[in-house]
Amino acid sequence: MTYTDNEHSGAAATSAVAPAVGEPPAAAADEPVDFPAEIAITDPKTIRLISNPIRMIVMNELFGGPEPRTAKELGRIAGISSSAMSYHLHLLGKAGLIHRVDSDRDGRESPWAPSAQSFSIAVSEQRDSGVRMKVMDGVLKTLRMRINDIMDVSAAMPMKERRRRLPFTPMSTGTLRLTRAELIEAQQRINAVWEEYMQRGEQRKDGEYDYQVAYAWSCLPSDVRGLLDGGDGKGGAGGTVGSAGAVGTAGAAEK
Repeated sequence: MTYTDNEHSGAAATSAVAPAVGEPPAAAADEPVDFPAEIAITDPKTIRLISNPIRMIVMNELFGGPEPRTAKELGRIAGISSSAMSYHLHLLGKAGLIHRVDSDRDGRESPWAPSAQSFSIAVSEQRDSGVRMKVMDGVLKTLRMRINDIMDVSAAMPMKERRRRLPFTPMSTGTLRLTRAELIEAQQRINAVWEEYMQRGEQRKDGEYDYQVAYAWSCLPSDVRGLLDGGDGKGGAGGTVGSAGAVGTAGAAEK
């Protein structure tokens, strides 16, 4: 999933992009549906829809996972009941973001799959700050839920068992002092690492990996207003960006 189109991100381009505009294209029973490579979500209404933390978890799980999942499976991951999860799945399905794989089965047992290989949200293109903050709130709430879950599980384990069973990084923060070239290079290298491991996992099916990991990271100036005023992002006057605050996190469920 991509939240912005940063020119320095190093993200791979997709071959086909389509906006999310309702139900996925219909097809005859014996014909496969031609889904796009990527869904570009630009409509504020759809952005608000998926900014709900539960629906964001669903989008991340379905678009990032190797297999379709049922309401029961997704409900377990999100910590809600199957019936409550079915409600969120139907909303996402109505928006054309996901679809049922087998509509003949019971609603809670019918697997759901993404209606594209990936999706992106052009947050930076949204002029309404309320829409932008809605997305960020959804991302941060989802992240907080995952961190809280891993800490709850971790606290109940003896230290020796915790280190063996939970090799994750709930949160890591720091401050860097970089030249502009270093700032761009660092982001490209970090994105390249995530991209490498995403490509490795794309072809893996259930049983072929030990963990499914959720990650999020950002690299931000310590003083963005200082940049706009001609400063260097560290609170004083100067030339290029000289300081950046970075945060990275990863959380996963053991299979």
